[in-house]
Amino acid sequence: MSTATAVPATGRAGEPLDRLLESLARLGWTVRKRDAVFGAGSRNPTRVEIRKAQATRRLLVYSWFVTHEGKGRGRNDYRIQTTRAHDGPLMSEPGRYTVGLGWDRQRKVFAAFDGWTKRHTGRSSSVHIKADLLDRAQTAGCALDLPLWDARIAFDPTNAGRFLRWISEMSGRREALLKPVDYTILDTDHAEIVGDVWGGQPTGWLRIGDRIVMIDADETLLHEALWRITDLEAEQAVAPSGRYNRTRITFLCRRVGWIRDQSALEALR
Repeated sequence: MSTATAVPATGRAGEPLDRLLESLARLGWTVRKRDAVFGAGSRNPTRVEIRKAQATRRLLVYSWFVTHEGKGRGRNDYRIQTTRAHDGPLMSEPGRYTVGLGWDRQRKVFAAFDGWTKRHTGRSSSVHIKADLLDRAQTAGCALDLPLWDARIAFDPTNAGRFLRWISEMSGRREALLKPVDYTILDTDHAEIVGDVWGGQPTGWLRIGDRIVMIDADETLLHEALWRITDLEAEQAVAPSGRYNRTRITFLCRRVGWIRDQSALEALR
């Protein structure tokens, strides 16, 4: 269903996406499109297009409720369980920003994360949210948890505009320091760099067109090139324990510059 209206056209009252669109409508945004990718009754994901004056935002939204991790977990352990209406990674589409959205019914605040970064979570895996982030959003209206490459933002309904600004910031070109699992310098201008999604690294955050500088385990420069990602491919690899799979991503890269001194390296931290 596509529609132009100031309030959500479909969905059930109280659902996280309905709440978000209602909050944005109060700030002057108009819903131009809202389509469940897999049909009525299947909200994850949903294509959303909103407009205000000359500004348009095109999103691919996955939405859930924020819940506590459950019995045996600490009081600070909250989560968004990433159930979806399809197999495989969270989806992405050209021209749309994929975002995961949660609603905390206790504090009456939203929590959100970059869907591209978390695309390789399992079908019912969880994205962890700290209670402190939710508390800060309830008190201050909006709060952010770093690192940038695995950020969470939380905000109350009156600060939904700050959420859109965060999306705009996250949509720009990304540059990151990466400790590769492996790499091959093919020639002066080309390389293959392999990163681990689950290794506390920005691997999952990086997209085609983004840039990489390789560092070693001591966080010193591993190679002087500044690499631009021209293509990427994900594959499953068995973890050292042998008990579960891990996702590794191979980046095909082209050199676009050099990192010649420590100050240039520090600027990327």
